[in-house]
Amino acid sequence: MKKTDKPQLVKVGNHFINVKDVSAITKINGNSERGRLYVVRFISNPNPEYTCWVGEKDIQFLLEQFNIIVGD
Repeated sequence: MKKTDKPQLVKVGNHFINVKDVSAITKINGNSERGRLYVVRFISNPNPEYTCWVGEKDIQFLLEQFNIIVGD
C-alpha cells in the first residue's frame, strides 16, 4: 500500500489548523482577560457559523508559518 501525504496541522490554542486553508487572520481591537483576540478565517468556510477565535499568546506560532509582508 502506498503511503499518502498527510496534511500538516498546526496546534493553535485549542485548535488544529491546516495552514493551507487559512485565508485571513484579523486582530480584534479591545482586550479580553487573556489579552487581545484574533479571528482566523478559512478558505474552505468563507462564512463560518462558528468563528475561530485564538488568544494572543497562541497566535504567534501560526503567524510564523506565513511570509508576512508589512506595507508602509
